[in-house]
Amino acid sequence: MTKVALVDDHQLFRKSLSLLLDSFEGVSVVYDTHDGLAFLKYLEEYDIDVLLLDLEMPIVHGYDVCKQAKLIDPSLKIIILSQLTSKEAVHQVMEMGANGYFTKNTSPEM
Repeated sequence: MTKVALVDDHQLFRKSLSLLLDSFEGVSVVYDTHDGLAFLKYLEEYDIDVLLLDLEMPIVHGYDVCKQAKLIDPSLKIIILSQLTSKEAVHQVMEMGANGYFTKNTSPEM
């Protein structure tokens, strides 16, 4: 079972994606939150396989969550889901250890 966490401050997006992912065999969304700090505390106690992470969030910015999450669990796979489309944003999170980057306006056919 692949354990997934969602960290995004847009509740409708987060809850909808959670329902979709839970419908796939072998995937379980075990944690979702709008709060990056709460997620980091959760990660210190529980194993997660994949983190789907927004960048622009209140409380703790997604860049910081990405960096800290990799320090807590270097094997964690991090996929960024963001409205940011700049090459600089992509490059920065990839250097921090993210494993992939999708903009929220990426075509579903991709």
